[in-house]
Amino acid sequence: KRLLPESNRWLFLALDEDGYDLPADWYMRIAGFAAEGLRSERHIHDSFPSKELALSLPQPRAHV
Repeated sequence: KRLLPESNRWLFLALDEDGYDLPADWYMRIAGFAAEGLRSERHIHDSFPSKELALSLPQPRAHV
């Protein structure tokens, strides 16, 4: 919350405002998921794909 811009005109909300701890790239994941659906690379179901989005987390790479 402390990193949100201040504005007298607009109300900005933090990603965790509703109590869910979301990664910083959350909306990029959703946009990528939707783009795959629009290109017919992924089937979009009626329910929110929280498991699929969580599984799309990048895996850390080991530095050798």
